[in-house]
Amino acid sequence: MPVANPVITCVSASATGISSNFVADPFLYIQGDVFYVFFETKNSVTMQGDIGVARSTNKGASWEQLGIALVEDWHLSYLYVFEYNGNISFRLCEQLSFM
Repeated sequence: MPVANPVITCVSASATGISSNFVADPFLYIQGDVFYVFFETKNSVTMQGDIGVARSTNKGASWEQLGIALVEDWHLSYLYVFEYNGNISFRLCEQLSFM
């Protein structure tokens, strides 16, 4: 089955009910036969970056938008996802706060 590219857009990210201006910085995480892609999505209301997540159970042929995985009172981006002691963990390389 051919894969439609791009697999994630601000329109597909908005399908979960959170309006998005753009998506960026995807990070693929594979757990068994399930693919997850975590990505920055700019919230159209707060104008900050949140971390969204989508899942594929068919090796990336199609993606289900799961929604927002991480949200804070500041901008989040450049996510790194890894497993530690059997749990999915996150590392954020960039966090910005505007006062």
